[in-house]
Amino acid sequence: AVLVTSRHRLVSLDGVPPVSLEPLTDDDAAHLFGRAAGLVLTDEEAVSQVLRQCGGLPLALRMAGARLRHRPGWTVGVLAERLRDTANRFDSVFGMSLRQLDTVQRRVFRLLGVLPGADFDAAVVGALTAMPADRVGAALEELVDAHLVQEPSPGRYRMHDLIRQYAADIAADEEPQAEAALRRVLEHYLAQAVAHDRTLPSPHRKEPSPGDPAKAMAWFDLEYVNLVACFDAAVRLGADEVVADLPQAMRVWFFRHRGTDDQTRLLEAAATAAARLGRDQQRASLLADLGYACAAAGRLTEALSAYELAEQSGPDEDVAAALALRIGLVRRDLGDLEAAQTHFRRARTLFEKIGRPAGQSQALAFDGWVTLHLGRPGEAVDLARASVALADGPAQITGLVTLGVALAPDDPAESLRALHDALRLSEQNNLQHNQAWCHNYLGVALRVMGSPEKALEHHRRAFELLEPLAEVQLEIDFLHTYAETCRAAGRHDEALALLDRTIEVARELGRPYDEKLARAARETVRAAC
Repeated sequence: AVLVTSRHRLVSLDGVPPVSLEPLTDDDAAHLFGRAAGLVLTDEEAVSQVLRQCGGLPLALRMAGARLRHRPGWTVGVLAERLRDTANRFDSVFGMSLRQLDTVQRRVFRLLGVLPGADFDAAVVGALTAMPADRVGAALEELVDAHLVQEPSPGRYRMHDLIRQYAADIAADEEPQAEAALRRVLEHYLAQAVAHDRTLPSPHRKEPSPGDPAKAMAWFDLEYVNLVACFDAAVRLGADEVVADLPQAMRVWFFRHRGTDDQTRLLEAAATAAARLGRDQQRASLLADLGYACAAAGRLTEALSAYELAEQSGPDEDVAAALALRIGLVRRDLGDLEAAQTHFRRARTLFEKIGRPAGQSQALAFDGWVTLHLGRPGEAVDLARASVALADGPAQITGLVTLGVALAPDDPAESLRALHDALRLSEQNNLQHNQAWCHNYLGVALRVMGSPEKALEHHRRAFELLEPLAEVQLEIDFLHTYAETCRAAGRHDEALALLDRTIEVARELGRPYDEKLARAARETVRAAC
């Protein structure tokens, strides 16, 4: 058998199966480094540092090991420190590959060093280099052949961290147009985000653009890390237009992943950038979204502050209506049901004025929700039915859940029909937070109907769906209702554990109303033990 090795892919060898060596695993990397150093390695922490700095690259590991072997006075810890402090420590390794490239390929390589994000496609490289697609494709093929770029899946490329840093160092020394190239990339990602966002259904637009919403959501899923990296790069460059516009282009995607630290950080910076640009209405819209993200994360005081700033920024009619609805939700979650109802009714009037039936439907449904909890179930049923009649598709979910909970004591069959219809719409539209909400209130309805054991199955499913989401507000809601169902099922220890968790979360978030409710429920459970 013959093994032919090369740093360059040997594409012209016919009938020879190629094997590209990936970065080594930690165990293999440690073995290779130890052999190259001629030592038995005992300092695990220092060895781990060396392995991280070599990034699993065999040549880098062999160079590091040889360096240690020829310096008998050094320990592995000394080597790790020298590697950390020495710039361009593996330039000679990567330079061998770089010397095989022509002028155009070298330029593409060094510009890739300034590219933000984790991976990229040819269109991004086209924006980066301002080169036509055919020349970009040819250059990328050469870089892949030289093992300077990896192609982990068809059409998607990435660089090893050490090689990326090497390219960035060269760009800093040799590329005067690096910032202009980076700005082209930021504009490319923004344009792509806006185009994909326009195909997604949203209450903020009357009709989406033609296109496949599933493919658009998949694009955001794929590019999310890169979009955040581009946003951070735009902040560093002072590219306020990108900073202000990119989070709005991600609004619908964020609606399904709301309440994350990334979202609040992006929206805060975007609102500040919009203010610098003198875009008051855009700032109001961004602050309204920031408040919604804070509310989803359970930070109600911060949400109200953002909403108040949005109202002071001169919002347009759409944002003003959304603000009224969202302030009502925060007031509801703070336990001020009358104030919440006032805001929901104002939102309904505003949505009706601007011709947004989906918004009217939401306002009616939440009005029905607080009306139910104010002790007027008949009126709540009427409001929920009006909400469902006014909307279609997933916009009906809130009304259906409200209707199902309101009907649970008197009409179990219709109650369950409404709740299962809401769950079906949530599943069909891949709305995971709504699926969790529907399961939780199916549990509530079944408990009211006298089937607490069946109810517990739905509460458990709700928490399974909630686990990957940054939805602390829903968690608090679900903890209250799940604990009550456990109490009704005679599972007092489980109920107490859930209520203790509620008290803990409420304290962390400064939620005295929720803590008070949980403590009162805890006393009720203890009395029943």
